[in-house]
Amino acid sequence: MLKLTTLLKEDYLPKLLDNPTNRRLLNIIAKNTDLSTIYYNKSNPFLRQMGYVKRFIKDTLFIDDPMKIAELLWIIFLNGDIDYLKDDIKISTDFQVYEIYYYMEMEEEEDEREVDCSYCDGYGTTTDECQMCDGTGEEETGEDEEGQPIMELCPDCEGAGEVDNDCGWCGGSGYESEQFTEYSVEEWRNVYVSKNKNIECPPTMSTPFKGGDTDNDWTEPENFNEWIKSIPKEELILITEEYQERLTEEYESYVEEESGRIYSCEVLHMDDPMIGFRRFLKDNLWDK
Repeated sequence: MLKLTTLLKEDYLPKLLDNPTNRRLLNIIAKNTDLSTIYYNKSNPFLRQMGYVKRFIKDTLFIDDPMKIAELLWIIFLNGDIDYLKDDIKISTDFQVYEIYYYMEMEEEEDEREVDCSYCDGYGTTTDECQMCDGTGEEETGEDEEGQPIMELCPDCEGAGEVDNDCGWCGGSGYESEQFTEYSVEEWRNVYVSKNKNIECPPTMSTPFKGGDTDNDWTEPENFNEWIKSIPKEELILITEEYQERLTEEYESYVEEESGRIYSCEVLHMDDPMIGFRRFLKDNLWDK
C-alpha cells in the first residue's frame, strides 16, 4: 500500500485515478448515460453538458463526495464513450488552465420610478393664499356702534392668510413618475483548458500589460469576444461558465470602461499535481 507521504509526491494523485473502483463506476455510468455527444469547444461548457451525468452519479450511484464526482467527470472528459473495463484510460494532466473573469457588453434599459414631486418637494401639499380672506387672515363680520368694521380671524385659515391644499401636480401623493436609464454589465467567470501551453493571457483591467508583464508599457485591456475569437477553436476547451454579478449604474461612464473587457486572467499549470490538479478539480468540477 502506498503511504500518504508517497501519494503527495510528484504525479501519484492523477495515476491513482485509474483504479478498479473508478473503472466499475465509469462502466455503469457509460452504460446508463450517453457519453458519445460530448462537445469539446470554446462555447459549450463541459460541466453544463455533464448535468445529467452528475444527477445519475448522485441519485443512482448515491455518491455525494464532491472530490470523487470531480475525479469521475475528469476521466469522462479525457476518455468520453469507451469501454471502461477493458480499454486503456487516459489520466493526463498535461493541460494549461485559463481562468478568465470578464464583462459582457454594456446593456441599456429604460425604466420608471417614483420620486419626490418637483412642485411640492414631496410634501403632497402646497401653501396658497386663502380665498376666504384674500390673504389678510381676517374677515369682516359687521360694524360697531361707531360704524367701524368688526374684524375676526378668518375661519378658513385661522388668521394665517394661507391654507394648505393638495398639490395640483401630484394630487397630494407627494410623488411623481420619472423616466430614467440604467446601464449595466454582467461579470462572468470562464475556465478553459488547453494542450497549447504557449497561449498568453491578454492584457486585462487588473493587469493591463501584454502577457502580464508589468515591465512593459501599458496596453488597452482586451475585449473578451475579440480575444476568444482570435484563439483557434481547437486550442481552448470551455470547462465551466459561471455568472458572477451585475454592475448597474445610472451614469453610462461608470460602467462603459468595463463593457466587454477582460477583468483578469490567471494561468494554472495542471501538471503540478498537488497544486494545479487538485485545485482545478476543486474550483471547477466540484458540485457547488
